[in-house]
Amino acid sequence: MRTSDNMPESISSSPHVQLTPLIQILCRFNGGCAPESLHREIRKKYNENINYLQTLTSMTNDDVAIAGIGQRNFTEPRKKALITNHLKHQQMEIYPSKLTKMGADQIFALRGYLRVTIRQYFYVRHRIDLAYPQLPLICVAGGRKHQYFYPIECIDVLEAVEQTENL
Repeated sequence: MRTSDNMPESISSSPHVQLTPLIQILCRFNGGCAPESLHREIRKKYNENINYLQTLTSMTNDDVAIAGIGQRNFTEPRKKALITNHLKHQQMEIYPSKLTKMGADQIFALRGYLRVTIRQYFYVRHRIDLAYPQLPLICVAGGRKHQYFYPIECIDVLEAVEQTENL
């Protein structure tokens, strides 16, 4: 899985910031299930999962409505954020609008053009072989009725960690 090894130095080495793969957090939220069965648990509690995902970011519905898009370049650590981990030199902060019912091996990328699935797209474009292609994808609103799809395993949760002094 891709995690902090792709992060810029200032983010990954900061003692006040913690990166956790989203797949781990969702497994804990869904009763400690294994990643292989997470798609079943998410489908059982779809609304709870999407609401929980939206609490993991500092972006809001209002931010999306104003910008017209549910993602932005990640430039500075905030208290909490959902950020991509598959791009080497750029991370995007995202706001999930929904989860797909099908996985990356069934949904077509590029609006179905060339009949390439999201799984195939990530392999060809980013050289990432998704470990859990059956998991739902995070859907992010784009401009002009466009949607961006992100595999859960390509998202990290960034959280600010409170520093406490030991006396």
